[in-house]
Amino acid sequence: MDVDPPRYGPRPPAPTKLDPYKPTILARLESYPELTAMRSFHEIQDAGYPGSYSQVRDFVRVVRPRPPEAPLIRFETPPGHQAQMDFTDFRLPWGRRSALLMVLGYSRLLWVQFFARKDM
Repeated sequence: MDVDPPRYGPRPPAPTKLDPYKPTILARLESYPELTAMRSFHEIQDAGYPGSYSQVRDFVRVVRPRPPEAPLIRFETPPGHQAQMDFTDFRLPWGRRSALLMVLGYSRLLWVQFFARKDM
């Protein structure tokens, strides 16, 4: 007796009060991508939407067109021309120490020196 257990798929989405107004919101967001959810809520409320703002806010958050991310541009320097340095404090088991950190711009080599105080 070979009986497969029942397989359940995802439930169909339940209808909401916002469904008739979704095409309007999508069209407005396509024309004005920076349009706020509150403004969309007021516009469809004037058209007869009886629901709450939270449904509009959640829908706009999902469907709003996102601008493309800006490309990451690395800051490159020739060897020996640039370094960054800073002091920081460390809490170690034997006490508090200050460290002078320096990172070379070309090779990203990290150098650290610990000091008892910053006034040395």
